[in-house]
Amino acid sequence: MAMGAWCDYVTEDERRGTPSAVPRPSGKDNSSMNTLHFRIEEFATLRDGRRLILTRDRGWSGKLSGVPPAVLR
Repeated sequence: MAMGAWCDYVTEDERRGTPSAVPRPSGKDNSSMNTLHFRIEEFATLRDGRRLILTRDRGWSGKLSGVPPAVLR
C-alpha cells in the first residue's frame, strides 16, 4: 500500500460552482481578486491498484499582499 496526496489550484469559477471544494468560514465571502484557493486530496493506493480516497474536504486559502510587481515597473 502507498499513501499520497495532491494539491490543486481552485479557479474562481470552480469555487463559485462547487462551494464544497474549499471550505469557507460561515458568514464570510472571501472572494477577491487577490485571494488564492487550493484543495488537497489524500489517498491510499492498494496493492491491487485500487485507490482509496481518505480525505477530499481539505484545502486552504491565501491572500496576496503588498505591491504587485507590475506596479513597480
